[in-house]
Amino acid sequence: AEQQARRNLQLLVVEGATTAKINDAMKTFRPHVFHFIGHGVYTDEQAYLALEDDEGTARLISEREFSEIFASVNETRLAVLNACQSATTSSTVPLVGLAPKLLQRQLSAVVAMQQPLTDRAALVFSRSFYRSLALGAPVDGAVSVARGDIYTEVGSEQIDWAIPVLFLRAQDGRLFRVEENRAQAAQSLEIPPPPEPQSIPPQRGFVGREEILARCEASLDKFGSVTITGMTGIGKSAVGANLAQRYADRYKIFWHPCMAGEGLDTVIWKLAAFMAWHGNEGIWTTLQSALLTGSPPPSSNLLADYLIQNLQNQDYLLCLDDYQHLESSGHADSALSQFIARLRPLVLGGKLRTIVIADQAPTFHTVSAPVILPGLAETECLALLEANDLHLDAALARELIVHTEGNPQLLLLAAQVVQRSPNPQRILTRLGTAPSILDYIVRELDSHLSQDEREKMRGAAILLDQAGTRWVIEAITQSTDSLPALLQLTNRHLLETLEGKFEWEYHQHRVLQTIYYYGLLAPPQRREMHLRAAAYYRLDEVDDYKAALHYFNAGEYKQAAQILTEDFWSIINLGYPEPVLRLLDGLPGQNLPSPQWERVRIAQGNINSYLRRADAARRAFEDAIASLEGLTSQPGAGNLIGYASWGMADLLEHAEPKEALTWLERGLAAQTDDDTILAAGLRIKLGGVYSALGEFQAGIQAIEEGLSRLGRRNHLLQVTGRENLGVCHYYLGDLLQATALWQEALVRSHALRNLTRALGLTLNLAVAYMTLGEWPKAIESYAEAAELGRQWGNLNIQTLVNLNLGILHTKQGQQALAESHLTSALELARQHGLDEWEGHSLFSLADLRLRQQQLDEAVALLAAAARLLAGSQHDYQKPELLRLQALANLASGDLVRAQAQAERSLALAQTLGMELDAGVGQRVLGQVLAAAGQMAEAVAAFQKSLELLDGKDPYALACAQMELAQTLEAVIASGKTEILDTLPAPHSYAADLTAQASAMFERLQIVH
Repeated sequence: AEQQARRNLQLLVVEGATTAKINDAMKTFRPHVFHFIGHGVYTDEQAYLALEDDEGTARLISEREFSEIFASVNETRLAVLNACQSATTSSTVPLVGLAPKLLQRQLSAVVAMQQPLTDRAALVFSRSFYRSLALGAPVDGAVSVARGDIYTEVGSEQIDWAIPVLFLRAQDGRLFRVEENRAQAAQSLEIPPPPEPQSIPPQRGFVGREEILARCEASLDKFGSVTITGMTGIGKSAVGANLAQRYADRYKIFWHPCMAGEGLDTVIWKLAAFMAWHGNEGIWTTLQSALLTGSPPPSSNLLADYLIQNLQNQDYLLCLDDYQHLESSGHADSALSQFIARLRPLVLGGKLRTIVIADQAPTFHTVSAPVILPGLAETECLALLEANDLHLDAALARELIVHTEGNPQLLLLAAQVVQRSPNPQRILTRLGTAPSILDYIVRELDSHLSQDEREKMRGAAILLDQAGTRWVIEAITQSTDSLPALLQLTNRHLLETLEGKFEWEYHQHRVLQTIYYYGLLAPPQRREMHLRAAAYYRLDEVDDYKAALHYFNAGEYKQAAQILTEDFWSIINLGYPEPVLRLLDGLPGQNLPSPQWERVRIAQGNINSYLRRADAARRAFEDAIASLEGLTSQPGAGNLIGYASWGMADLLEHAEPKEALTWLERGLAAQTDDDTILAAGLRIKLGGVYSALGEFQAGIQAIEEGLSRLGRRNHLLQVTGRENLGVCHYYLGDLLQATALWQEALVRSHALRNLTRALGLTLNLAVAYMTLGEWPKAIESYAEAAELGRQWGNLNIQTLVNLNLGILHTKQGQQALAESHLTSALELARQHGLDEWEGHSLFSLADLRLRQQQLDEAVALLAAAARLLAGSQHDYQKPELLRLQALANLASGDLVRAQAQAERSLALAQTLGMELDAGVGQRVLGQVLAAAGQMAEAVAAFQKSLELLDGKDPYALACAQMELAQTLEAVIASGKTEILDTLPAPHSYAADLTAQASAMFERLQIVH
């Protein structure tokens, strides 16, 4: 086991360790473990490590700069810091200290030294620690063993054994899974548990609204949905929260406060976590797999399919607060409207319930009329003031209610101003004459705040529509001990609290935020405070999207662009595609140098491609490549051309594979081979495009080269490569190799917890089992694929399952079942624009009609399929279409045309290297030749068919055996046996062929 573990290890030593060299090594080698040997100090609440500069002299770098090394390398799970004082943490300031800071960079564990370690102890520790890890031990166990070995070998009188300290984020301490079985070679991802769902926000001092709540309950009970609308501050969220709370004992409540700029993907991500919390982990696992592997997530359409399928009949009540933010998102209209339209039947059918809270009625057609909130009645206003300890003279209170029109938020703010004023009547008089009541009230309130409270309100305003912890507000305002002021502001309804990931977060209501941000903060103040927020989110409470957002709002576009482009899939995988794209679109190109602007365009291209905005994606990629081709002398420009070309090929692969091929060739010519993922990805994509064009041998060569570039790296490309390689081998007739590759890819997809890829591979295996004659296994795999397709609502998979089950039942002779499946496949393909499967469904139905001797209908179906294929690039389907056309002409007696089509089918299959199709083509040609009386040529064609089909497709082989046997018997019966002189015993040979074919038909349960 130890020898195998040693073979699994790869080591890269970085000499003369400058930050540039380390960053380059991290990006190219992408290690699982980072081991630093050097010096470190801790002074003035800050950790420093000593690296080299370009002249070879020592340079101290801060903990923040050091942590940046790990910013975009998802593979690194463990850092070992053999530097003195690297384990020291601050006792007064949270999130400070080098080791804890590295954990925020998504590392699972950090081993650091509290003080200098002797060389001998360091050697013993490293040897023992890494041996244990390589053998599969958890990291905490490996540290304990290594400490014990130091204690034993160095001596108990030394304190070296106590110097290494472990900082751990992985719950079970296992950073790596070392599998004994080579089939399990792919590292299994540890999927983190979902966060606890957002609770219904607490409603302090809520009063009245009983008639409104009764109407809402009636709508929810009768229609399954209610929409609550009204002006800002009128109390919509409070009514919605109170309503949801009344159903908490009957339903699982999903409460999501929509934020400005977010799109449907954010809601999907939150729903994924919510459903995983309640036991349905499919979509959460898939999204986390993409996040942990740095891969693109499944498309929002596919994710929406899964949600629609799995939200129903689960006793879910979905509550979307501030829904207007979703509709105002610049890009989200189409996807959002489609999703809402698909939710509507679930609501009408009683399978799901929804509460939508918005400033105005949503654009989609609601199930029932919206409940529009008016201002509170006078009695309710007085009760609200009393419930919030705002005791005013009755006359003053009534006058205040008139001025605020019963708006609860405005009333509470105004009442605080009046209560604190030495001259309340003066306040009321000014309320009556102020151009903006809200502006006047907020400025009056601010004047009565303490300096500390005023700072916190300005800090909260900088967060804009986001909520934030007290720590970020302290960073923005350069203050400490903020909790008393924040609690006081919350109690006075100046801040709202939301349950955050780590602790309570604070959010400023929109009625206050606009005035504080634009009215009470000067632009230079806003800029400086945004910069502090950006630094905090970049280095402390790591959130790259928020860091980029604050840099953007500070006008620091270079920093924003750097964050958004260095690892944009990690941000996208947290549900931010729309907000990230909006920031990228807002970056001024003239303010960004090359090649940073080109990186922005590539990121725009990839995100637009993911969001299925093909035109915008294409423009972005073309702009980037055109610009980069004039910068080829700049370092990295060639690889950027490679990434842009990869994106273009991804966009065009299915619709225009020939054009995709030209882009990939440009990318391969430009890339410089120092980026492993790019070099591998371009070649694997090239192989997939060759496969789509029917050039399977070229596809195999490209994919195998790409996989060799990847080596043992645990990446989704390992799955993609093997899946596409299997496709090539399948169409070349090597079914056993195809099956082996798909089985390995399936193991890897399960290890990577990528359920969507597992779904497609399960279907591929079902097709392979069917072709190999293992039909019970095929039906089992089809059932598994169908269930996964149902769970995911995947129409493509459902179409393919129906298509292939129809083909299987056609071969079995179960014509009613075959017709049902093939008709369903054709309807699904037509409804959803799946042209490739529509063509296949058409000629598969034609095959069934030929077997049913319904010639006219078969001919019409084949003509429709031919028209569809004429405008496509799916050449691999054409040999089968031509074969079926030949059989149709054979049935009608047009032997000349039948022979021409059979020969064309055979020639095309041979050109494309499709050996299995060539074998079936030889059989069809033999049938036509036999019907034309060319018996010698027919026998030769059948024998060639047997040669090509042997060991590939048992059903096709049995059909060829039966045709040859019948032809031999006809020749023998005619007495013209001289044409069979090359066969030693024609009669016995025919009998053997018949017996073999009959046995296979019986095994396959063929109905004659």
